[in-house]
Amino acid sequence: MHSYSHRLDRQARLIAVAIAAGIGVVFVVAFCLEPNIQGYGTHQQLGLPECQFLRLTGWKCPQCGMTTSFAHLVRGQADQAWRANPCGPMLAVVLAVIVFPWSVIAGLTGRSLLTRQPEVLFLGMAGCYLLIATGVWLIRTAIL
Repeated sequence: MHSYSHRLDRQARLIAVAIAAGIGVVFVVAFCLEPNIQGYGTHQQLGLPECQFLRLTGWKCPQCGMTTSFAHLVRGQADQAWRANPCGPMLAVVLAVIVFPWSVIAGLTGRSLLTRQPEVLFLGMAGCYLLIATGVWLIRTAIL
């Protein structure tokens, strides 16, 4: 019989807890921000500068609108979140439905569910996100 969980060492458990906490902070901060009506620039409420890519090229970068997207999403405004940046709702679902629960379970129990090498899984997910974000950016740039 195969086991679908694997023991994690103390360092991996702490990393899992830190990941869960970081995801929680992202959603709380998104809730505390007012979505910018332009569809991007919400991050400036955190004291961050405007997007330098947009300033220099006149084109939105692949991440333009992500903070705004999350700020809309935590308010239940999925359509506005999608318009701000379609990657926002996709990333939020992956974080909320897969990464956060996995991290909480791994951190609390010391068990890595479904994979012996979570770092490989997360790197693969990050790579997929980068490909999707680049594709969405190319399409948005061509359309707008």
